[in-house]
Amino acid sequence: MSAFDIRTAASVPRAELLRFAGAVENASEHAVARAIADLAIAETGRPADVEDFRALSGLGARGRVAGRDVLIGSVRLLAAEGMNVPPELAAVRAEWEHVGRTSVLVAVDGAVRGMIAVADTVRPSAAAAVAELHELGLRTVLLTGTTPPRGPSPRRSASARSSPK
Repeated sequence: MSAFDIRTAASVPRAELLRFAGAVENASEHAVARAIADLAIAETGRPADVEDFRALSGLGARGRVAGRDVLIGSVRLLAAEGMNVPPELAAVRAEWEHVGRTSVLVAVDGAVRGMIAVADTVRPSAAAAVAELHELGLRTVLLTGTTPPRGPSPRRSASARSSPK
């Protein structure tokens, strides 16, 4: 899992969004959270301390960073909290999801400040591993809990390089 892109709402600096998101996600064990925390650490350094951290199963996480309320997760989570995605971010979110990326929204003090695109990363060895399985006569299947992409995906990337005989 890797973070691929970041978009911020008007006048929100990228580093600020990453500091808030990275602090909360660094407290989580989830793979999506780890990808975001790793990007934040790489770009902004050691994450700030988070207080009152809560993982919200299947939705996201929340916590207080530097005295500010941070909520990070799905559109469904933010909508349940009464927040809407700004139109300029909604259009980008649709593009990301069209190509199989997951949009993780970041809200600070009750307002959506930006979002981060994450997706599974294809390992360089994936195509060769799939080809070897096919040569053994095995059929490969990818099971995922995410929405199927309508564009390029890790599955298509790996299987396009090898197909069963």
